[in-house]
Amino acid sequence: MLIPSTKKHLQEKTTRLNDEAKRVGLRVNVDKTKVMRINAKSQENIEIDGMSLEEVEEFVYLGATIGKEGGGTSNMKNRASKARGFF
Repeated sequence: MLIPSTKKHLQEKTTRLNDEAKRVGLRVNVDKTKVMRINAKSQENIEIDGMSLEEVEEFVYLGATIGKEGGGTSNMKNRASKARGFF
């Protein structure tokens, strides 16, 4: 998870992550890597090797649903839905 304050900083961190992954023989999966903007003015795409990353409203991180509003409501709904499946 990268949390920069500007689009330029996010692109730099993303590029650096991709470069380091390649250096050790790994590949960042563009289909599984997502971008979530919170209070961002810029709507420019973030790219890895010229391919734009998908922008999402929420995502699951370590089992918790994270949303633009901080994740609480989405996470509670997600966990309640999963719990109903056990009863």
